[in-house]
Amino acid sequence: MELFDMVMTYAGQPVRTALEIGAGTGKATRLFAERGLTVTATEPDGAMLAELRKHVAASVRTVQAAFEDLRPGERYGLVYAAASGSPMFGSP
Repeated sequence: MELFDMVMTYAGQPVRTALEIGAGTGKATRLFAERGLTVTATEPDGAMLAELRKHVAASVRTVQAAFEDLRPGERYGLVYAAASGSPMFGSP
């Protein structure tokens, strides 16, 4: 089963918006955005954020922020960390 399908099955309900923590170069970001989700992708590292912005559609909102600094002003149907190397989640 593909990652997107697994996540949507786990969600158990339709998801339209997503917040990604530690997006890296945007592999998962692109996957979710291409499947129609409105994605806000966060990345704390400025150089990596610049790389992320090169690889995602203009419709993806990108924000320079670490997980612990996020104060989202909106609600999301899905919050995920597919590529986060944050010590909070552990490094691959």
